[in-house]
Amino acid sequence: MHFKQLDCEEDIKYQLDKMVEREILRPEEADIVNIHNLLQFFRSDLGQRVMRADEVWREKPFNLVISADQFLQNEEAQDCNDKLLLQGVIDLYFREGNELVLVDYKTGLGEKASIMQSYRAQIAIYRQALESILKMKVKESYLYMLDKGDIVLVE
Repeated sequence: MHFKQLDCEEDIKYQLDKMVEREILRPEEADIVNIHNLLQFFRSDLGQRVMRADEVWREKPFNLVISADQFLQNEEAQDCNDKLLLQGVIDLYFREGNELVLVDYKTGLGEKASIMQSYRAQIAIYRQALESILKMKVKESYLYMLDKGDIVLVE
């Protein structure tokens, strides 16, 4: 999706139609996109920052080696010296100056506090991956709740 061309719902619908035409999306996938919430995101402060960003990356895969005790965080793993290879895909991050901002999309309903608790560890790993691979600080991390259109700052 071209972020610079998102002024109204018709712009989003046009881009979705083009993605179907180019076989990037199947018609049934395009049909379930909540165009209203997507437009609301790009009209939000965070969405405006994405559109003004120096650089934007989407759907970026990564590999990160971490200690088992860091990942497992239980008593059995405390003295474990094993290493784990984690693989993931970061939904969106962008550069503002010399720092990065991370955005992860989530579906499903729930209270913000429980959602943030559920995904805090995942976001921490994504932050660690970006900072170790790109040698840049992640200054902020967000969850964007696709179903409700909520933006949650993860601290």
